[in-house]
Amino acid sequence: MALALSSTVALGFAASNHQLDYHAEFASFKKQFGKQYATVDEEAQRFSAFVHNLGAALAENTANPQHATQGVTKFFDLTEMEFRSIYLTRKPANHSSALKAWDGECTACQRFPEQAALVASPPAEFDWVVKGAVTAVKDQGQCGSCWSFGTTGDIEGSYFLAGNPLVPLSEQELVSCDTKSKDKGCGGGLQEVAFEYVIKNGLTTEENYPYTSGGGRSGSCKEAKEKPVSATISSWSQVSKGGILGGADEEAIKKALLASGPITIGINASPMQRYKGGIDNPLFCLKESLDHAVLIVGYGTENGKDYWKIKNSWNTDWGEEGFYRIIRGTNKCGLGNDAVHSKV
Repeated sequence: MALALSSTVALGFAASNHQLDYHAEFASFKKQFGKQYATVDEEAQRFSAFVHNLGAALAENTANPQHATQGVTKFFDLTEMEFRSIYLTRKPANHSSALKAWDGECTACQRFPEQAALVASPPAEFDWVVKGAVTAVKDQGQCGSCWSFGTTGDIEGSYFLAGNPLVPLSEQELVSCDTKSKDKGCGGGLQEVAFEYVIKNGLTTEENYPYTSGGGRSGSCKEAKEKPVSATISSWSQVSKGGILGGADEEAIKKALLASGPITIGINASPMQRYKGGIDNPLFCLKESLDHAVLIVGYGTENGKDYWKIKNSWNTDWGEEGFYRIIRGTNKCGLGNDAVHSKV
């Protein structure tokens, strides 16, 4: 059964390729995720990609049994190149020395005075989802708009912690309207650049301007009267940055997370194509190749392994109900190379 195999893969049990009925597994995959293909040739191509991904997941889990997180996901019928081109199109950051460093202010203390003590003496675990500062998991669809979701998630938390209601903000406004900059809609972008747009223009709610780019089209910008301003920020700052020579500071991310809410980061998300659940510690993940924007919402320790909890934008049928956990303390996949944060 495919579900049984998926559990086996996710738990890291060894299974040699010749023991698998690939066609049965593929049939179950199609049923589970509602996959349909237009032609016999297309189905053959998708089956080939599925077989490759299943083999790669088994190999990763066998080689890395203490962090066996790989399993069948809805992306298993895509080649690695297809997956990157559709979902991982975040543009490289420009690490300028002029970037403003995070000022250390406990902006979360406005709403939660107890955060001051937590910043001074960080707890073993913390989760802004539990504290009510994180909106529900969203879905970017087949559009390279992760940068807009990282931006809204960060601002949603900052705006809430400043004493406002928690309201889902509009990714579509950023995708369709932030076009006079380096942000290119479904073609990729950066949270830093999107923050500048929000400083100048504000941002409306998801209800006012719903997301429609899941099919891959950025869309045209609506008139101002159709997108009334619902949230604003005054500035943004660099919490952590790094590169080939290092420099990333995960302790700074932890402190800023406690003091000022969820923080958006860039990450190399190639291993996330096959992530099923657990604390990820990919064997192969370049720290310099940031290609996806996500939101750090918490941290903790499980079975002696420190991790970050991350909100993703691939819907709740991926990962741990839309969330991702990855090893903390080693700048895995470059997660500390470009952490930025908004301020109301």
